[in-house]
Amino acid sequence: MPTSFYNKKTAAIFGKPLRKLQKHPNVMKLYGLSFKQDAGTKFLQIIMEHCEDSLYNIVMVKRKPTACGSFQTLKDCKKSWTFVLNIMEGLCLALDYIHNKGFVHRDLKLSNVMVKGECSVRLADFGLSKKEANITGTLTGTPLYMAPEVLMGHLYGTEADIYSLGMIIYELWYYRPVFSVPLQADSTKFEFTVKTIDELKEYKTLREGKPNLDIAHKPPLKLKYIMQDCWNEHKEVRPSATKSV
Repeated sequence: MPTSFYNKKTAAIFGKPLRKLQKHPNVMKLYGLSFKQDAGTKFLQIIMEHCEDSLYNIVMVKRKPTACGSFQTLKDCKKSWTFVLNIMEGLCLALDYIHNKGFVHRDLKLSNVMVKGECSVRLADFGLSKKEANITGTLTGTPLYMAPEVLMGHLYGTEADIYSLGMIIYELWYYRPVFSVPLQADSTKFEFTVKTIDELKEYKTLREGKPNLDIAHKPPLKLKYIMQDCWNEHKEVRPSATKSV
């Protein structure tokens, strides 16, 4: 069991965004925070809602249900397509909630989306979340998912999360990382086409610098357009979270 707070002020600062974002079914519940000392080392304990899996583990490791991008038509992948739609809906509703509260997640990716039951989303890991008004252009998040304005050190807001959402939708459809190519035909292992932050910055500011949607078994046009709008290099063009559902 957790010990009493070692530093209440630090725990309060860390937990502030978490406590303010607790009233939505698609946001992971926080039950408590504490500091514990073990063998001379102090560390923060976070007690949160239990979820069976992460979206990363489902998509990139277990690879079940089979990726929609592996089928010839939507009719052939009803179970997988239902999974994609349910995940998208839950994630977009969670994003809409935190954005309306004035927060930007800032590190949206598969591993920060937890799944409860078969397909009930819990948006997690608000350690980098910040009030939109307090964001100063710091380089925060996971580079492959970062919007161009974040990589360039410009001011950014909720639109940066929408860019990352587009990357997640791509990975949900194909079960492959963005900006990657298979190591060999039908491989589940991939090699990234961009290697450095500088290369990624240059790539993402180009109109053609987007994940490849022309590979086999393309997504339906509506989903394709949602992805393209989400990762548009011009943030003012990106849709809101609810318009991405």
